[in-house]
Amino acid sequence: MKMSLKDNKKFKVNYKVSVNGNVLEEKKSFTLILDDPLNLVGVNILLTEINESNYEKGYKQQLSIPPSLAYGEKIEKLIGSIPNKFLKGGKINDLINIKLSDGTTKRGKIIEIQPEFYVVDCNHPLAGETLDVDIEIVDII
Repeated sequence: MKMSLKDNKKFKVNYKVSVNGNVLEEKKSFTLILDDPLNLVGVNILLTEINESNYEKGYKQQLSIPPSLAYGEKIEKLIGSIPNKFLKGGKINDLINIKLSDGTTKRGKIIEIQPEFYVVDCNHPLAGETLDVDIEIVDII
């Protein structure tokens, strides 16, 4: 039985999110409540993308979510260097917290090590990536 998204706001889905073939997250019978601010905003967007007017139990869809609708594009100014004297013993892919001059803290990942400095990327790890999503509606509640 097909239903409008306006008729039903709660249902269960199976979904898998991948980037370049690597599975990042997979959930079975995950309960979604449309318009619930505590729910996963991205998944609600996906459901709207699947079919704005109708859906049904058993419906499956594969989607590619571009960076602009996911975690954004990489921002070059969020990649910078830190002199080694401030960060001893760091390794490639280590996650570090960087205290900025305004007192805020930014999380970053070491992406390169040079003799006198570390290159750190403070973008979200999935910035610039296209998310591949497989989603299936398994139950309408």
